[in-house]
Amino acid sequence: KETTARFIKGFFPEALDGRTNYDLILHSHVLEHMEAPLDFLMQMANILQKEKFMVFSVPYLEKLLTEKAISVINFEHTCLLTEDFIDIMLCKAGFNVIKKTYYMNHSIIYMTQKLSSLATCKNPNDNFYTKYYHLFSEWVKFYKRHTTALNNKIHNTKNPVYFFGAHISAQFYNAFGLDFSCIKGILDNDPYKYNWQVSGLTHKITSPAILKDVKSPTVILPESPYKNEIASQLQKINGRVLIL
Repeated sequence: KETTARFIKGFFPEALDGRTNYDLILHSHVLEHMEAPLDFLMQMANILQKEKFMVFSVPYLEKLLTEKAISVINFEHTCLLTEDFIDIMLCKAGFNVIKKTYYMNHSIIYMTQKLSSLATCKNPNDNFYTKYYHLFSEWVKFYKRHTTALNNKIHNTKNPVYFFGAHISAQFYNAFGLDFSCIKGILDNDPYKYNWQVSGLTHKITSPAILKDVKSPTVILPESPYKNEIASQLQKINGRVLIL
């Protein structure tokens, strides 16, 4: 109600009714959710005028993988869409990268321009497989060690233990062997999730505000770009909280 923007509910690009004269396309954290990202970029090029612009952001997946963030590749991120591959796909779809901006340690913002004619594009480097296989293997090894260490800690504490992060985070930690039978509850900042259960677990999801009156709570906080921010939030709710 507060904007003059026209909202179209439907699937891209069918919902655009054949219009092909756009001069600017913006999308944020969309590309990595596409089953066929190259096809998606080509569809973008088809509706954009020549020499006009597409600006978009994606998660900085290589950085996140290196820093062991939990939400890197999963059923929502359909492939490990790092900038090595995005740059090649953009070229194949007919875009030139004008500028990249690295936002903190979790996003890349691209400013691109549709070329008047297709350029010659390089092919993926054979070493990409070796590079990302190594990074992903290290990610898996880290979480196997990490969950073992967490289990040792929660088995040896008398304080109530909570897990922060419903949905993907809890499912991954559960798959890696975290003993959720020792966890009192799952916390999340999204009110929509409250009173629901994470698939595979029986805990009801609640607000972190319940920690306010808990004596010396312990919270397992998954690795993510927002870890320090969330830790600060929890400590404001309860100054006695211990973050694992």
